This record gives sequence, C-alpha cells and structure tokens, in this order.
Amino acid sequence: MRITERATVVYLKRPDGCFCLAPKKGNIHKAKGEELKGTADKLNGYGGKQKFAQTILQTAISELFEESSVRAGERDLELVGRINFFWPDNDTTQPDMIVDFFFISVYQGEPRETVGMGPPEWFLPENFPYDRMNKADKYFLPSIFKGEKKVLDIFHGKTREDGTPLIVDKEIAPTL
Repeated sequence: MRITERATVVYLKRPDGCFCLAPKKGNIHKAKGEELKGTADKLNGYGGKQKFAQTILQTAISELFEESSVRAGERDLELVGRINFFWPDNDTTQPDMIVDFFFISVYQGEPRETVGMGPPEWFLPENFPYDRMNKADKYFLPSIFKGEKKVLDIFHGKTREDGTPLIVDKEIAPTL
C-alpha cells in the first residue's frame, strides 16, 4: 500500500506583482528513501512536507516561516494549484506526493536566507528564470500566474511522444 505524502509551496507576492523565489539548499522529495537529484540550488517558493497533526494550512505557514523568516496567517493564503506527483515506479492511481501551491501577499517581515533556502530574489511572472527552476515548473506556473487555478497529475520518468513530461490537467480547481 502506498502512502501519499503532502507538501506545500508558498509564493510571496509584493504589491508590484513580483514573486519571491529562493534556491533550495538541498535535494527535495524523497522517493523510497532516495532524494530526487537535481533539485538542490533550484529556485523555488517556500514550503515543505506536512508534519503529523498539522493541517496543510499550518504546514504552509510554518514552512514559510522556517524557510524565509516571514510571518503570515493561514487566512491570507490563496490556494492556486495542486500537483499530484507520481514517482517512476508508481503504476497506480494513488499519487506518491500531493503538493498544494499558495500565493500570499499579506505577511510580516522580508524574506531572508535561512538554513534551508538561499538568498531570496524577486521576479515578475513574465521574467521567471525557468532555466534555474525545477523542470516541471515551466509547464504549470505560467497558467497559475495568469489566474488559472490548476490541479495536475505529473508522472516523473514518463514523457509524451514529443519528449515533454507527462502532465495531465484534471480540469478542476483545487479545494481544501
């Protein structure tokens, strides 16, 4: 029986429309005891895995603080996307990890480098450096930044005939 892990990613948003990204200092998403290599030093939002007895909103807020030193409230989180990740050996309909993506524009403090994240950088969505981010980001973030709320299935290790990652748009909006 597979156990689905839950995680969050929070994007801080400034009034000028810029979003904060920072490089992860380590690899993320352990799959069967192995880290998915190549995620260290990639720019990302702030987040992490849900801990026992935390709600997903509590996870988002605690991980945001832990990784950026920014304080925020759960009520200010805007759920903008959900990705169901399937690892290469998964041939079931149950994802290995579900990641909820949030925007937040009401917060206290300025993001700073922490133990888990490098120095923060701010970008307008049209200038996101996708070449410095995780590979799948360029396939779903642009639509989220245009206001579309997405739920996607991403199948690691599987591609379409044209070589792009196998991503299935569930064509529904995420809900908590």
